[in-house]
Amino acid sequence: MDARRSLFVRAEEIALPECEGWYYDQQTGEIRTLRGNFFRIVGTKGTLCSGDSFETPLVIQDEIGVLGLLARKIDGALHFLMQAKVEPGNEPTVQLSPTAQATYSNYTRSHGGSAPPFAEYFLEERGRVIVDSLKYEQCSRYIAKRNRNIIMTTDEDIPETDTHFYVTPGKIARLMPTGAVMMDTRTLLAMFPFREQGSSGELETRLDDYIRSHPFERRLCRLDELDGWGFDGSGFSSDGAPFGIVFRQVEIAGSEVRHWCQPLLSGIGGVYGSYVRDNGGETEFLCRIVSEPGCPSGALIGPAVFCEKGLPCDRFGREFSDALERRDNVVFDMTLSEEGGRFWREKNRYALVRYRSGQIPDDAFWVSDGELAAAIAQSNVCDIQLRSLYGLYHLMNREESP
Repeated sequence: MDARRSLFVRAEEIALPECEGWYYDQQTGEIRTLRGNFFRIVGTKGTLCSGDSFETPLVIQDEIGVLGLLARKIDGALHFLMQAKVEPGNEPTVQLSPTAQATYSNYTRSHGGSAPPFAEYFLEERGRVIVDSLKYEQCSRYIAKRNRNIIMTTDEDIPETDTHFYVTPGKIARLMPTGAVMMDTRTLLAMFPFREQGSSGELETRLDDYIRSHPFERRLCRLDELDGWGFDGSGFSSDGAPFGIVFRQVEIAGSEVRHWCQPLLSGIGGVYGSYVRDNGGETEFLCRIVSEPGCPSGALIGPAVFCEKGLPCDRFGREFSDALERRDNVVFDMTLSEEGGRFWREKNRYALVRYRSGQIPDDAFWVSDGELAAAIAQSNVCDIQLRSLYGLYHLMNREESP
């Protein structure tokens, strides 16, 4: 991570009226750009599949970005071409990101800056495609936002640059607890074929049946119609909500655009975790169906424990947190940063615990490793938190010489 020496970010707290290019639209009641590009922040109200009501701002970003990871063998060992990247909300400042990380506005250069490096490899598929799938982002923050996740292998001898260099899976695993690995890297690695895939058909059927039998309703509204939410001196927030909206004036050296202003989602963190067990030689993960305001059809399959601060956490989640504090059969337990392009220094706790015994919730179910591998790589049934946990498990348990 020598790139830390040459990359820097400065993000100054400002109020919305000072956020050049952005404004609160009095007609529509949303935060948006003057040009109507990038993304907009709207109010939403509705009822989750659980029957709980919600009122929250959410981001609408219709454009589909590209997250690309390039892999090759060097001296017989697997390496990924990683990028040392700075985002305004990153903590730490420089993180290992995928080879290419670009929104539609980035790779079409609508922001007026230079093209993101190596994006053309994925847009033109200049390699052997291992995985190419549209995946949903955080459904507690976005309305059905998707990115194109691509992993390719190549025999091309692509030289390293000041910001791009080759890293083995083992090195990524050793860096993971430090927070130096970006969220997008974690979720892309969840799709890498570290193991043979099974079939995701039963999981897809389970989710479809649940959605049909559990009504979900979401409607857009003005931000000023959200009960308890309002503008203060520098942001849009609500007491007790899991996140708010802040505004920053940004300067980043080495970015496609050096100066800009933007809103960021400032969260207070949560706990995403699950149990893992061995069942006759097959690894299994405990999952539940999770309903969030931004889910495309109301729900996705997620980890057994899904606790966001500011929202109620059930008894099972509290018992899981107690197990972590006791260090009881913990497989891993890490507090990791979320993606800093839209989130302001948000960190969440990701953990897996080895299941020994005890009661599990009636709505929880065990999913085999192969079945989960197929669901994550091939379909849109798993949420981003479950994908992160699955990728972390295989990365941290991968046997590799230093």
